Formats: sequence, C-alpha cells, structure tokens
Amino acid sequence: MTTSQTLTVDKGFEARPYVARVLGADARYGIRREFLHAVRRDLSRSGATGTIEYLITEPGIYEIGNSRGWSIGDLQGYNGSRQRSGAREYIQVRSDGTTLLDDAAAALKAL
Repeated sequence: MTTSQTLTVDKGFEARPYVARVLGADARYGIRREFLHAVRRDLSRSGATGTIEYLITEPGIYEIGNSRGWSIGDLQGYNGSRQRSGAREYIQVRSDGTTLLDDAAAALKAL
C-alpha cells in the first residue's frame, strides 16, 4: 500500500541531516540504507539553519540522522543537546500511522 507523508527535519549549525529508508543489515555499515532526496529546503541565507522536507511514499523503516528535530504527522522527535552529535532515530511508517522505534536493533527487527 502506498502512503504519502511529509517528514520535516530541522537543520542546525554544522549538521548535515539526512533521511534514509532502512533496507536490512549490512556487514560493513551495520545497516543497508537508501537515502532519500529532499523535496523542499527552507534554509537561512547562509544555509546553516532551517528545515528540509522529505516525501515518504512507501511504508517501511526510516532512519533520521544529524537533525535538531523532526516531525511527521503528529509524531515529533528531538535530537538536540540531549544526544550526542550524529544521533540517529528510527521510525516505522505504516498506512495506519507512524511510530518511533527505540534504536537500530529495533529497526532491523521490525523489518
């Protein structure tokens, strides 16, 4: 079943946020990913801060990395100062809603 939701990611100084669909385990990188392309960028003049939007068109497990925060529908996450730089969060997108997963192990288990 196809779904279409916008995932908005907050970009902070020095961060390079990304969104990737988790495809499975990978011997070299731990997780095999397919990186999504942004559909809209609303950044400051310098490009250092702002928001970046990604379109989620298929149900699945997604990794959100290096963001200050993010939102999809009513679900929000915050990677700010409470987590180390380069923190990653995982969500499961289904036709009936989106849930936050605990960690990479939970993301791989949910596949």
